[in-house]
Amino acid sequence: MNRTLNERARSMRLHSGLPQTFWADVINTAAFLINIGPLVPLDFKIPKEMWSSKKVNLSFLKVFGCLGYVHVDANARSKLDAKSNICYFVDYVDVEMGYRFYDLKNRKIIRSEDVVFNKEVLYKDRQKVLEEKEVEEEVTTEISRK
Repeated sequence: MNRTLNERARSMRLHSGLPQTFWADVINTAAFLINIGPLVPLDFKIPKEMWSSKKVNLSFLKVFGCLGYVHVDANARSKLDAKSNICYFVDYVDVEMGYRFYDLKNRKIIRSEDVVFNKEVLYKDRQKVLEEKEVEEEVTTEISRK
């Protein structure tokens, strides 16, 4: 099991482009996915489905390391601040069915369930996202000057 966990975690981390400092989050996420996934001894059925005889909803699963726009509460921002922070998904929160994110700008880990995911953009693509944001800000500035 240790090898399976490490192989899955390594693949997830390399695919997302997250640095090795996130090894604990990668291992937690890989273990979570193994635990909720189908098992060979159960003919590739999910244990929770076997136990409850109900179909399990897996729509909450997201791509590890993908971009997320995490909502900033109205109390934590001014009227002119952005309503969301650009963050990257790093782990699931079991109890609340929320998610953990890495906020690159503030260098913090954030817990939230109020988020919009972009599964197409990963941490390794962050430079492209930042460049697009800079171009957007330049265009907005030029338009407001006219």
